This record gives sequence, structure tokens and C-alpha cells, in this order.
Amino acid sequence: MFKVGDRIVLTEESRRHCNIFDEHPGDIATVIGVSQVASGLVYECVLEFDKNIGGHGGFPSAKGKNGHCVMYCFRPTLWDKYFKKIQIKRKNNYY
Repeated sequence: MFKVGDRIVLTEESRRHCNIFDEHPGDIATVIGVSQVASGLVYECVLEFDKNIGGHGGFPSAKGKNGHCVMYCFRPTLWDKYFKKIQIKRKNNYY
């Protein structure tokens, strides 16, 4: 499961199941909100894409740029299928 602040990229598998606005495989986003739905089996995740996808501006608990955000609801096992976590090298950090 992803945490707030993680950078992700959409996989090719996401083309059929995650195309809500104008996002495409290979687009990069930042996780700005994660919450568990009441059933406990499904998680909501608010993503802020680097480019404008015609989405929304997030929610009160997860504010982002207007037009760059979208919310997905999936079981934890499907997140790794549709999104891949990427590691960005930061200045003065050792991995």
C-alpha cells in the first residue's frame, strides 16, 4: 500500500481500469491522501498528477492543484497491478 508523499507511475495495465479523466500509462503522480473505507477491504487514494488531467482539486483532507487530482478506490492487492512506486533520487540522501 502507498503512503502520503509516495511518487507513482501508472502501469500499462491501468489503461482499462483507471482511465477516469485524461490520465494515461506512464503518467507520474504523488499520493496526497490515503484512507480506509468502512469495510476495511478497500482503500481510497487521492493522487495529484504532474500534468493537468481535467480532474478535481482534491478533497478537504487532501488538497492539491485544481485539475490535477483524482481519487481511486481499490483493494490493496490491485494497487501494485495498476501503479508502480518510483524512487526519485534526492540531493544528499543515501539509498
